[in-house]
Amino acid sequence: MAGGMIRLRWHKAKRGYELTPLATYGETRGRTGSILDYVEERGNYLKARGPLEPYEADFLEPGIFIELANTPPTPENAIDFVNKWGLLTRAPVQDLTEFNAGRKSIVTAIEAGERGGAAELVELMTDGTLGKLQTRFEWKKRREPQFFLEAHTLIQFCHLEHLQS
Repeated sequence: MAGGMIRLRWHKAKRGYELTPLATYGETRGRTGSILDYVEERGNYLKARGPLEPYEADFLEPGIFIELANTPPTPENAIDFVNKWGLLTRAPVQDLTEFNAGRKSIVTAIEAGERGGAAELVELMTDGTLGKLQTRFEWKKRREPQFFLEAHTLIQFCHLEHLQS
């Protein structure tokens, strides 16, 4: 793996994801320990079929943001993307509408960059999309310390990839 300054430490479901219709149970929110605690409203949700496994991706190594932007906004294509890379957020389930909004934010940012709309791109990036970045220092044997920025979410990583592409 190439040594990039920005990297992703993320997770995805070992056995993949499925699309599940769920309903809100607001009275139990935060108290049951189930996925229903994360559901905002009735809808179709991307949900892991089993335990999560960690993986790492170096900056621009896989071009995840391009793959996300090129993912057609259908349930089947969303499943294909999350099976390969995981959900865009840290929650154990993600509303399909929210996934498609994340995909659209990448498409919009790419289009703004292609138009040369620097101000528009800066506005898109400062609306809270990027959020906080984690920092990390690592020391390898006989090497200088390495500084890394680690994305907090997959959508954040995609936006950072796009900004540096």
